[in-house]
Amino acid sequence: MFALYFNQNVYHTDVWEDGATDILDITRLEFLISQTTDIAYLQLRSVSDLTDDEAVHVAKFQDLEYTDNVDIIGETKYKISKMWLNFLTADYLHSIGIALPFTYLNENNHPITLSVEELINLNWIKIK
Repeated sequence: MFALYFNQNVYHTDVWEDGATDILDITRLEFLISQTTDIAYLQLRSVSDLTDDEAVHVAKFQDLEYTDNVDIIGETKYKISKMWLNFLTADYLHSIGIALPFTYLNENNHPITLSVEELINLNWIKIK
């Protein structure tokens, strides 16, 4: 899950009192994976915090075409909220620090999806 945000300015630790974030590099990635405390996490944005310009950019990945930007922004945000995403869209949203559900395969090779709320409850992420 953490590797999806590698090299993004989303790493945060409660040791920093100013609320700053820093680049998630390999050292910090290793710490997040091995941590036994809740002091470090990814500080991400919610889908609802997507700017209008970002929504228009995402629409290009989703092949949405509207003449009215208001329509395209609303439709894009709706599709993201329902997780109707292609790979390019998800990759772009990760690159701008948007929190998305995380899917992995369990020991029986069955897909398990953790919602954003579950990721928050696991203290892996916090929303700005």
